Amino acid sequence: MKKVVYSFVVADLFHYGHLQLLQTAKSLGDLHICGVLTDGAAESYRPRPITNLEERVALISSIKCVDRVMIQDQKDPTENLRKIHREFPTAELVLVHGNDWSAIPGREYVESVGGRVFQPEYYRRLSDSQVRASLARQTGEAHFYYEQFTEHFRVGDIEVFDGGPKHFIMSTKANTLKSLCPLLRKSRIEQMFIFRASEWQENAADILRRIRSEFAPGPVVVRSSAVNEDTYHTSQAGSYRSELNVSLADASLRRAVESVLGSYREKANLNPANQVLVQPCVEGVRCSGVIFTCNPRSGAPYYVINYDNRTGNTETVTGGHESDSIEIFRMCGPDGCPREWRPLLEAVRELEEVIPGTPLDIEFGIAGRGEVSVFQVRPLVLSKENHHAPAEAVAASLARAKKDFRKWARPVSRLAGRTTAYSDMAFWNPAEMIGDFPTALAVSLYRHLITDRIWNQALLPLGYSDVGGAPLLVELGGKPYIDLRVTFNALLPAGLPAGLRGKSVQHYLNLLRERPELHDKVEFEIVDNCYHFTLDRRLKRLERAGIRKSDRETLRKALHELTSAALEKAPRHLRSAEEDCRRLEERRALIISAVHSPGKDAAGAEKLSAAVVALLHDCKRWGTLPFSRVARLAFMASSLLRSAIEAGYVDEDVREEFMDHVRTVAKEMAEDFRALGAGVLGKREFLIKYGHLRPGTYDICSPRYDGGALFEEIAGSHPAQAKASRPFALSRGARARLDAVLSRHRLGCDSEGLFGFIRASLEGRERIKFEFTKSLSEALELTARAGESLGLDRDALSHLDVDAIRQASQMTGRDSIRKLWAEAIERNQKRRAVQSSLSLPALVFSEGDLEVVRHFRSKPNFITRRRVWGQLARIGPHGHVRDENLEKKIVLLEKADPGYDWIFTKSIAGLVTKYGGVASHMAIRCAEFDIPAAIGCGETIYRSLLAADAAVLDCGTGQVRAI
Repeated sequence: MKKVVYSFVVADLFHYGHLQLLQTAKSLGDLHICGVLTDGAAESYRPRPITNLEERVALISSIKCVDRVMIQDQKDPTENLRKIHREFPTAELVLVHGNDWSAIPGREYVESVGGRVFQPEYYRRLSDSQVRASLARQTGEAHFYYEQFTEHFRVGDIEVFDGGPKHFIMSTKANTLKSLCPLLRKSRIEQMFIFRASEWQENAADILRRIRSEFAPGPVVVRSSAVNEDTYHTSQAGSYRSELNVSLADASLRRAVESVLGSYREKANLNPANQVLVQPCVEGVRCSGVIFTCNPRSGAPYYVINYDNRTGNTETVTGGHESDSIEIFRMCGPDGCPREWRPLLEAVRELEEVIPGTPLDIEFGIAGRGEVSVFQVRPLVLSKENHHAPAEAVAASLARAKKDFRKWARPVSRLAGRTTAYSDMAFWNPAEMIGDFPTALAVSLYRHLITDRIWNQALLPLGYSDVGGAPLLVELGGKPYIDLRVTFNALLPAGLPAGLRGKSVQHYLNLLRERPELHDKVEFEIVDNCYHFTLDRRLKRLERAGIRKSDRETLRKALHELTSAALEKAPRHLRSAEEDCRRLEERRALIISAVHSPGKDAAGAEKLSAAVVALLHDCKRWGTLPFSRVARLAFMASSLLRSAIEAGYVDEDVREEFMDHVRTVAKEMAEDFRALGAGVLGKREFLIKYGHLRPGTYDICSPRYDGGALFEEIAGSHPAQAKASRPFALSRGARARLDAVLSRHRLGCDSEGLFGFIRASLEGRERIKFEFTKSLSEALELTARAGESLGLDRDALSHLDVDAIRQASQMTGRDSIRKLWAEAIERNQKRRAVQSSLSLPALVFSEGDLEVVRHFRSKPNFITRRRVWGQLARIGPHGHVRDENLEKKIVLLEKADPGYDWIFTKSIAGLVTKYGGVASHMAIRCAEFDIPAAIGCGETIYRSLLAADAAVLDCGTGQVRAI
């Protein structure tokens, strides 16, 4: 190295003059080192810089004509020049500065070691002071604009802007904590030792000594604090390493620091202003986590807390491990806020006062007596696409939801139970079938076809209770819920004494409150709704509800009579359902043929609407009504089989072998996919049979298989074949044992009859579902055609509702129909725009649950006993594949219905869904194909998997976790 050139700049408001100086310096030697003055060094002779040191160092580091950056702590560069000379003792040292200065600091030292000073021509057209003055002249009185980039703005000796209270400028992790430390009264920031990467390179031994001196006896936390971390535009959260519980032994401490600095180098971040933050490990933490001052996904007005109150580890949440979560509405009153979170919220509100107008991401710890420690404060980086409603509008919508809850939770004369609760995954499971926040058309279709009256009418011939037209589904804040009081009343046998019914329903509600993770399994785990082999054991729980032994025997007898009658009448119900399906198919063909040509005028829209109404009417009468009845028979069948295994009457291996022999639509589809791939079956024939399916049965925006793009996306597969079928038969001994059990339980059938009932009901349920969804799918397509004739696209039509379609079927005149639909669409869109900012729980017991939303850990429904691990592949909305190759991957789905059955043709390793119960569509499918699955894992687990690349799915031990 012959010549080393050193220049030094403030580089505030970087301009062409700076660039010219640096390029000149580079041309004078072999190595160009540029010193960047600290804020303090700059302020010793000129106004405080607008941009901070970290920003200025990052800028100069990125310029090609600068080979290295050093931080200069004083106006005089002599100390840096000494360091350079020690590193390059034989090189000529050249000091460069513009000729605007007559006395060049550092000249004496440079010349003393044989170097020289070079002063290029100063670029006089631009300077920091001129840029400031120009901004001040052009901006005039609008001082508030300055606070977007500085807290202090001066032209000469005149204070142009010095905001009061000062706008808090967030910097690196370490600098922000240092600035906050003297300002906080309701929380504390632990002792800090901060050093720069450049300082470590120069004197690591001294830094280690000072750390040991300040933090003895240890241990300490060594944390990253990079200049591009925790900015207003990108958080870089998790990009750099931090080391916990570091011993103060020299080797351990050095290794921890090098680990942090090494993580900078791994990301090609060589900025010498990068810092390392050392703090003591905090002891006695009972709860730690992260709190966001608004919803990080939507920007909506909620405090969102992800926390760990189990391990005492302050890094559990930030390290990406599974944690608990709670959301608290920002305008929630003091009485509504849970007591355990009040100290944290007081501390956070103080931080918001110090840093106003900036959404925050705060890492915290809470000690035993409620003392709050703040470990990190950074801007919460929100997507630019977030458009949440104003807080006042959200508050009004939430108030309406609370009012609705109070209205519906009141005692109802025809229903047992003093109050109620609501679940988004119980019984008819709206979260799985239509989604967590469906559009108006999807909700109204689901209500019209199933949850208004059909579901209960279907149960009455089986001996269940009449709830007098009580709606099963309600909406709170736009989110659909199942009314659990209505559910529990309907699933009890008709004719039970009123006192027994009331105590039973209240017991089931209380039991669910104790075990909320079971809300997607209420039919199996909570309410006693059919006879099975372990019922006597289950009924003992009713003792806690004060139900006498004689009353328990009454309930047992009623359930036995109901189930025995269902087994006896099942063949008749199944034959009737088959006839209904044929009638539905015939009617559908007639309706569609009558409107084969799409209407283009007012009559066309009217005629198409009338056809939709007719399809939906038939779909209820000959589709969802028999489907609901056969679905209940299938549930009884599943309950009998599960309890037989639980009681030890049937082996799990027998169940798996039996399920392999159940002939369902999904298996037929898998075979047809293979035939399609082999060229044995043509595309046209395949789509005639399956073209109506869509990943979102009730969603008009979801593409059908025969829509073109989706089919091409999913068709190129190499499907795994279902397990080879052999004739199913119980061994002679197993058959004899089960026959004896059935005789003892007096169910009126032998083992062959029981397995015949199970097979017929499971196959019948899937066949009827396949048929009624054809009518529903055609109704959606005709609605789309009607909308097209009126100039309305599918997205707009998704905000329509069934009532508007029914009214249109009785109207004439294109303009009047379009006006009706446009008004309904606008009304629903406006309501949805506000409701989309609400965070709502999966389970609601009180109106307070709508303001304080607890995301508890659900208990997934594990299918098979196998263990697999692999990469995660997410299927996006409307079935779009985000990973072209699903083979041997664990597929992640929010919800699933028959339109997603194509995934079983992709040789997947496993399946995880956010929503879905033990008897849900996907649970059944996975059992058929012997695919490991975790169905209905809930918000907390699902969110942790979304952020992961791979997972372990261990169905045998009941675990699913990110790796």
